[in-house]
Amino acid sequence: MKRFAGSLTLLLAATLYCLSGGCSGKGEEENGDSDDVGMKVVETKDLPKLGDPFPLLDGKRLTIAKPEKWGDTRRDGYLTVFYPPGDNAMGPPRLLVSVEAGDAKFDTVTKENLEEFVVYVESQNPEKTLRESVLPMIIGDTPFARFVKRGSFKGMGVDRQFLQTLQNGRLYTVELQVTADTLKKNTKEGYNLRDAAYAVAAGMEYQKPSGGDDTSSDDGPSKGGGLFGDDQDEETDDSSGKKGLFDE
Repeated sequence: MKRFAGSLTLLLAATLYCLSGGCSGKGEEENGDSDDVGMKVVETKDLPKLGDPFPLLDGKRLTIAKPEKWGDTRRDGYLTVFYPPGDNAMGPPRLLVSVEAGDAKFDTVTKENLEEFVVYVESQNPEKTLRESVLPMIIGDTPFARFVKRGSFKGMGVDRQFLQTLQNGRLYTVELQVTADTLKKNTKEGYNLRDAAYAVAAGMEYQKPSGGDDTSSDDGPSKGGGLFGDDQDEETDDSSGKKGLFDE
């Protein structure tokens, strides 16, 4: 009986320790809480600050900004590429923003149809290809679906986190590429790269060009192009024989 009482005391103490945040370092956890239906909610007040917004992209449909002090560049196949201070866009870590025409049953994802959008995203990404399953999220005011895949770059394991939303018939993707198992690793600025991706996603604003505007886009549809433009530094995708960024 004494042994049982002692074990129960230790169990209660361990439970209280975990509830107080002692089971894992807070510095390696991304921001966000789950609501009562299991939807992850990320508030902007907890995210890294963004710089000034870029001129409108995607045929005047998208306003976007990069995290403060980050660099940016343009690459074929993407609206823009962001990279942390002291790094460059030629390898992870980096954020890549792309767009393509959406083909879901609805024009814009909302909190009400987010679960349906998640089912759509799941249909495009079989579970066996995922490192993290498709998760419904509200980032700032915008609904997203998040999932993670594992790839390789020049023989190095890479985790690829995708944040996708459908706005005005356009499927926008914010892809975070990092060295494998470092999605929650802190940067020198004190936040982790996953939160940097959330900040960019939260800051994106969408609009329909007015009737008099030129709705053609020099920036998109952007998906399917080569990340490096004329550079030939990609891995070879053995399944297709074509140059590609990753082995999946």
